[in-house]
Amino acid sequence: GFQNTNGGGFDAYLVKFDAAGNRLWATYYGGTGSETGLGVATDASGNVYLSGRAPSTSTGIASGGHQNTYGGGFSDAFLVKFNSAGNRLWATYYGGTVDDQGLSITIDPSGNVYFAGRTSSTSGIASGGYQNSMAGLEDAFLAKFNSAGTLQWATYYGGPGTDYGRTVNTDASGNVYLGGEAS
Repeated sequence: GFQNTNGGGFDAYLVKFDAAGNRLWATYYGGTGSETGLGVATDASGNVYLSGRAPSTSTGIASGGHQNTYGGGFSDAFLVKFNSAGNRLWATYYGGTVDDQGLSITIDPSGNVYFAGRTSSTSGIASGGYQNSMAGLEDAFLAKFNSAGTLQWATYYGGPGTDYGRTVNTDASGNVYLGGEAS
């Protein structure tokens, strides 16, 4: 795998098993803070995507992605792409100055990556999407990346309370579905 030792605190991890339950490879993913893996998806080419939350400001989290530096606050969301052998292809922080978590990922038939989660940050999240400013205490977010890790668009989604983007999926027509909870 990509990272063979724990970076410090708790680390996220990703493990690939074959159909018979044999472990093929495994990797830690984290820095000096306590990272949490919260979502995983694969694409048609066998690449693997991991999302979660990262309070680490160390250099081991983001590389070659949309946001290569920590946004600040309690934690940033992260999104990382590995190839089928467990080698990191690109990775990005995603967040602003408060608290952000990446909860779900899906890949469409064209290889675009949709990333959903929750945020308390009023900046560093939305870009050209449906809702470009935060509406409540916490809002859901939905972001679209191309297969190379370049942000295509992003949006907040929520009202005056607390809203989480817990799951995301696409259909054959290219529509994107965001599910979650609202208060």
